Amino acid sequence: MGGLSSAALTAGDSTAQVSGQRGFALQGNAFTNDHHLPYAGFYHAPYRAWYPHRYNYFDPQRKQYFHGGQWTDQPHQSHTNISMPLPQAVAAAIAAQPKPPAQSSTTRSGFGSTSRSSWGGIGS
Repeated sequence: MGGLSSAALTAGDSTAQVSGQRGFALQGNAFTNDHHLPYAGFYHAPYRAWYPHRYNYFDPQRKQYFHGGQWTDQPHQSHTNISMPLPQAVAAAIAAQPKPPAQSSTTRSGFGSTSRSSWGGIGS
């Protein structure tokens, strides 16, 4: 556990870097249960992936618990509360993030582009 980075354990650091650097903070870092990542969901440490509901979320209508992508009658019991996501889970989390807007291909050079505009006012 001593080798874990502190950035991996704070929600703000990793989610900010995902949108800006497309998954840099997800690769090679450990996350705790219920670490929320926008668009990917909640991290389930025993299953090493993100899911749409919190770990052991109880649905009162179903009367079941959600963990690792499945519904069961009992909550999942595990000693694992921190882990590193599987490579395919990292890829899915990155793919779920919104794509940054495309860069404009318009190039502008230096000063004076407005001084070249024509004006048809009085005296022209």
